[in-house]
Amino acid sequence: MENYNIAEDYDLWLRLSRINSRFLHIPDFLSKYVWHENCESNSVENMTLEKLEIIENHYSLLIKRNKYDRRFLERKYRRSISVIYFGASRRYYFLKNYSRAKDFSLRAIKTDAFFLKSYLGLILSIIKLRN
Repeated sequence: MENYNIAEDYDLWLRLSRINSRFLHIPDFLSKYVWHENCESNSVENMTLEKLEIIENHYSLLIKRNKYDRRFLERKYRRSISVIYFGASRRYYFLKNYSRAKDFSLRAIKTDAFFLKSYLGLILSIIKLRN
């Protein structure tokens, strides 16, 4: 079992999904998440690297099980990686680091050209860089 320090909840959700857990939407706030300036979760690079590692580990397990069509899993894998890159892009954008936001939008596009949100992130970052 891997020891994750930042994205451990992400790993938990994926583990639960692998054992066919049922999830329900509760339309209420059950907790509060507080961001501190120096907390580890604010490190975009570290959070992104840990999420990528988690996806790689879970993808490897699914491939070994040989339960799903490999092309289907590869598409899902690419989309998951692209979503993680896009998330990093958004975080950098809100931190006003438009250069890094652009870089991660480009990574998302290169990983999955059909994930259209990445193009919006790229365009917005370029506009901010030119202003």
